[in-house]
Amino acid sequence: MCGSCSVKESGEQAGYTKMGGRKCRQVGVREMQNMVWRLWRDENGATSIEYALIASFIGIAIVVSVTAVGTSVSGVFDDVAAGF
Repeated sequence: MCGSCSVKESGEQAGYTKMGGRKCRQVGVREMQNMVWRLWRDENGATSIEYALIASFIGIAIVVSVTAVGTSVSGVFDDVAAGF
């Protein structure tokens, strides 16, 4: 039996048992494997992750291009300032 309730071990008949107003459930190895497999195959969040990756790459490209343009514009202003 489970330590805090009356759920039976695998040798006995496993199942739900209500004790003290709470439900306790012992998860078997096979059921855990099924849950992991379902989670692995689940593609519900894949599209949003792909969009987040695309947005982060666009953000990185903007930062790199603004830095490059800023450096060249700074050089132009330095040349103009040296002319006066």
